[in-house]
Amino acid sequence: MNVELLVNSVGHEHADVVIDLLKRADRMHCMVAFAKKSAPYMLDTLKDRLKKGLIARMAIGLDFHLTEPKLLRELFELGLHYKDFELFLNDTVETFHPKIYAFEGKKWKVVLIGSANLTNGGFSLNYEASALINDVNGSVTNSIKDYFDELVNEKVLIKAKAGRIDEYEREYGVNDFLRNTQKPRADKLLRDMKKSRYGLLGEMLKVMKDDESDEGFLANQIRRNKDLFDVAQELRGLASGEITEKNFLQRYEALIRHFHSSGLDRGKTKVANHAKLFLVAIAEVMAKRSSSPIEAFNVLHKHFQEIPGAGINLLTEILHAIDNSAFAVMNQNAVSGMQRAGIYDYPSHPSKKNVNGDAYARYCQQAHGIRNELGLENFTELDALFNYAYWR
Repeated sequence: MNVELLVNSVGHEHADVVIDLLKRADRMHCMVAFAKKSAPYMLDTLKDRLKKGLIARMAIGLDFHLTEPKLLRELFELGLHYKDFELFLNDTVETFHPKIYAFEGKKWKVVLIGSANLTNGGFSLNYEASALINDVNGSVTNSIKDYFDELVNEKVLIKAKAGRIDEYEREYGVNDFLRNTQKPRADKLLRDMKKSRYGLLGEMLKVMKDDESDEGFLANQIRRNKDLFDVAQELRGLASGEITEKNFLQRYEALIRHFHSSGLDRGKTKVANHAKLFLVAIAEVMAKRSSSPIEAFNVLHKHFQEIPGAGINLLTEILHAIDNSAFAVMNQNAVSGMQRAGIYDYPSHPSKKNVNGDAYARYCQQAHGIRNELGLENFTELDALFNYAYWR
């Protein structure tokens, strides 16, 4: 087996090699992530070879709506005219991403595997790299045929039908329109980001405010303001001294259901096993609600060190509920939001071991700067934006 590197160099591009092999082949197996009519001479050569008895099958990906519907229609028509040509399309949530061209002659087999899609860029213009394999014993070719069969049997690849191509063409049209119309907006955003590191978050905030769904800005604030009111009542109850270890879990569940950090429910039993210490912590921090971020953080952190399941997300959710103008929520989503603002000072997964009072105070100060820049009223609005951006 001989292997050489193929790149797009003058006189020896992917197009030159593929077309030459196709002209001599009796069989072809092709799998590509996407394809366009611009691929040099491919369609004309394929038509000519099918007339002369070529047996071929192609699998083309539809992900990201980059494959051109016009090419699919022409290939589909070839399949109607030539029984020895089959066209398959991918039908999975996962991305279909191979770039494989396998050719068989009477006494030879050659395989091309690499980065080149079936496009003018892939065949000629782009910086591409592929392994050109002289498959002397046919082992690689046989593996490719087996893999193709496996994908068909598992319905990862399905036989192309006119209805599916019609449907894809509509999807392609929408995506192509959006790509073209959104490019000026993206260019403007990049220019704005050079002026302000908060440009991306500002653009996301505009999208969120235009979103009229339950996840949009207005609906989010209505829901979160109600949650803050309910949490305040729960915290007063927990600080009152009237909660016992017997009814603690029920009251704790009522508290955390109004928080927006994920995963709090998983640690509720561990927290309940240290109910007395948790209640002491709440009572102490409620009595010092006017403290600075570093002082308030240290009050809870001192007690929460001894409570498994009570992490930084829970700690800062409680502080935020006490005063959403002074205390910011700190969790994975929020840290990700800070990173979108160009601030990488905090661990991606905040914990009691890697965050202290000094770090949290600095975090609140920097979050306050983002709030002001974006014109947000409080940390509740900022946390909603961070969550919205994270999940999108």
